[in-house]
Amino acid sequence: MVSVDTVNTNAPAGILLPESMRQRFGDDVSGLAALVPSSSSSRRGKPLPVVGYTRGSSPQLTLSGASKLRMTFSSKMDTNVTISPASPEMREFFKKEYPGSQDWKQDAGESRVPAAKLGGLGQYSQAFYDAGRKYGVDPKLLMAIAMHETGKGTSAAFLRKNNAMGISPNGGGPRAFSSVEESINYAARLLRKHYLDQGLTTIAAIGGKYAPAGAGNDPRGLNKHWVNGVSKYYKSF
Repeated sequence: MVSVDTVNTNAPAGILLPESMRQRFGDDVSGLAALVPSSSSSRRGKPLPVVGYTRGSSPQLTLSGASKLRMTFSSKMDTNVTISPASPEMREFFKKEYPGSQDWKQDAGESRVPAAKLGGLGQYSQAFYDAGRKYGVDPKLLMAIAMHETGKGTSAAFLRKNNAMGISPNGGGPRAFSSVEESINYAARLLRKHYLDQGLTTIAAIGGKYAPAGAGNDPRGLNKHWVNGVSKYYKSF
């Protein structure tokens, strides 16, 4: 199953391989190419540069890569993906058709965000990266959720209960944590086990479960703004 990765918007056009393939292909995938169908109804394949790894269990097209193939954000294809070394001619083609793809060395979602962009959460910048690496969650996603949930580190739940991630049990108010770092780790573990590992890998898909509209712990109906709010912060990074 090949799907579109709408979270790692900083990745160049191309395809992301599942993390399980890292041992086989290594960290530098700039010399690899992947062949995928140009559409779900077409047998013709289209070559794409391999630009990094995804923590999902199957290959994913980057957002700009999906645009190249004219796929919608929700498109999924049941297909085989052929991965092979890129010939010199193909690498030249990639440089022209997909600028920057062959020079991109970072794993998706690992670029650093200046602490100053995190407002009142800035002093916890490293905690987001540490929790992200520990549980295999994009640190920028954790930051974006925290920025939205706390109003850039100004909410009462954050200031009084060390709750940086909007964790609120159904039927109760925001949960109290012994430290802000604990709340970030808690949310990262939650996202890995109950969201990413369950196939919920986009902000929209995560929001439908993390902050569903009409939830009992959302008396003011703010959850309807969750996806747009988190997406806005994520893109700002």
